[in-house]
Amino acid sequence: MLSAWGAEIVPFSPLDDEKLPPGVGGIYLGGGFPELFADQLSQNVPMHESIRQAVAKGVPVYAECGGLMYLGKSLSDLEGVTHPMIGIIPAESAMSRSRLTLGYREVESCSNSPVLLKGQRVRGHEFHWSMLVQQPAAGESVYKVVDQDNRPDGFRTGNVWASYVHIHLGSRPGLASRFVETCTAAKV
Repeated sequence: MLSAWGAEIVPFSPLDDEKLPPGVGGIYLGGGFPELFADQLSQNVPMHESIRQAVAKGVPVYAECGGLMYLGKSLSDLEGVTHPMIGIIPAESAMSRSRLTLGYREVESCSNSPVLLKGQRVRGHEFHWSMLVQQPAAGESVYKVVDQDNRPDGFRTGNVWASYVHIHLGSRPGLASRFVETCTAAKV
């Protein structure tokens, strides 16, 4: 869908690459299982710095679930070992063997983001075994989870939006085009 709106998709590996591809105009960090690669992700400091530099230049970043964990300060694995992550958002995630968060969500955007305008709603889902050590404050969250008493979800810092909620860009007209437009407008 992003390609259909004019984006050139350029894959990169936070595990193996030392820097972002040249000329990146936006970063999408999807879900996954960063806890399985926490040590390797933690040790790829050149990639951390490359993403920090892109954020400092104003490149929009949209991250979901595993992407949120990667952008956070730290990730504690199932053995209790804490691995430093990028540290762009104040999230600290910790794995849990007994707490599975699973379900569909209806969220409302708390600010203009790369995919939604403030006040717009979309449905998504959560699936994670991790939890945040500290929940985001309502004033700094990405979304209000409408079907869960408007609880805050995710962190927004500058041009970075990161949430546990996965949304499908085809679930609402305009999501993919808005991401492409946001990245084009921010191109430095």
